[in-house]
Amino acid sequence: MLEENDLFLASLEQIREIMSSPEISSRAPNVFLTETVSELYELIDQYAKIVSPEKDIPDHSVTADELLMKLREKLVLIQEHTNKNLKMFDFLKKIAPKT
Repeated sequence: MLEENDLFLASLEQIREIMSSPEISSRAPNVFLTETVSELYELIDQYAKIVSPEKDIPDHSVTADELLMKLREKLVLIQEHTNKNLKMFDFLKKIAPKT
């Protein structure tokens, strides 16, 4: 059975895969978003190293809790940016076919 860390890491990797797809990455010309996504990828890599059962030397510079907080911050920033852009399309709710 997979541990919670493994499941969470798998979810983070899915997020990375989706956000790295050409359909999405090509539509993100915003420098802020590009930097935020790059930082998110770095945090995912750091988290993977911390929870890895194969780690030789423990890295005490950053704890898993600190990484989780940073991951949360980046995901919230991306969500806020996405929600802001989705609001631009609210007018579509009012469009209905002619009857």
